Amino acid sequence: MKEERIEWVDIARGIGIGCVVMGHIFSSQMLAHKVIFLFHIPLFFFVSGFLYKRQSDNKAYIIKKAKSLLVPYFSVFAFVFPILIFAYMPEGYTLNMIAWDTLYYVLGGCYLRGLVYDIFIAMWFITCLFLVQVIYNYIQTRFKEQTIHVVIFIMLIGAYINSIIYPGFWLPWSANVTLMAIPVYHLGYISRQINVDKYSILFIIAGLLICASLIVFPQNTFDMMRNSYGIPFVTLISAIICIYMVRYISVIIAKNSILKRILSEFGKASLVIMAFHLPVYQLLWKYFEISSIPAIIVITIIPYLFYRIFDKFKITQMLFLGKFTKINNSNKQD
Repeated sequence: MKEERIEWVDIARGIGIGCVVMGHIFSSQMLAHKVIFLFHIPLFFFVSGFLYKRQSDNKAYIIKKAKSLLVPYFSVFAFVFPILIFAYMPEGYTLNMIAWDTLYYVLGGCYLRGLVYDIFIAMWFITCLFLVQVIYNYIQTRFKEQTIHVVIFIMLIGAYINSIIYPGFWLPWSANVTLMAIPVYHLGYISRQINVDKYSILFIIAGLLICASLIVFPQNTFDMMRNSYGIPFVTLISAIICIYMVRYISVIIAKNSILKRILSEFGKASLVIMAFHLPVYQLLWKYFEISSIPAIIVITIIPYLFYRIFDKFKITQMLFLGKFTKINNSNKQD
């Protein structure tokens, strides 16, 4: 059972990161773009919630998540930003502007829009996921189960208030988006306790119908970075149904060794692909003006190769993958 879960999760992440890449390439007027923006980011929060394991020591949990998410977040900027400045060197780009752009990256969230040709825009997810995980673990360790459901529902209402009444309100690191992301994360967590596998075909059919309905109801989509959550409750339910559709499609794909291998590998590298696909795309567009379909393939494969390289060395494992291996005490020198 454990092995099966790992398989579908990696495959689902592979599908999700493919949608992230395509979502940044396709025109917002395309139906495919609207379908992608119905579920692709909620999918990542849902899957992360599915994998969540409660840890009683909140301080240790924060440190653990800071290593796995915040270290790569700042390492990507430190590595990519100088290269992009050197490659583009916009006319009139001063040291003062570099300082402001650095501050914008530290603030994250909406400030990533427009920062060096939007190359860092996908990184809002990393800091938001960090906040989601540490806040959710705090909730899990401080409240009883029934109270947790109430707290999560209040957060959901807060998300809709932010989206509808105060759409311009935002917080650094997309902290306000956690009001929606945590409920999705929570649904992922409790989904482990609900066995709906016998309804898999119904989820697939319903998901496909919901995707097709976007022709008539194009507003039924998420844009979580901009705290735009579509039709209250309806879009959330639609997204969850589509996520279950992806889950069962992933289970089907797991039976095909070739597709399973490809999507699982991309799934394992999803955060690296998320971080590097736009910088790679901007460089390719500047020098080669690569078109959409080839771009999708290339800007997925090149960051995946980065992932494979990063995974070979301890220093890059720490900096870009957030992997900090423990040193065996017996091997330490006095």
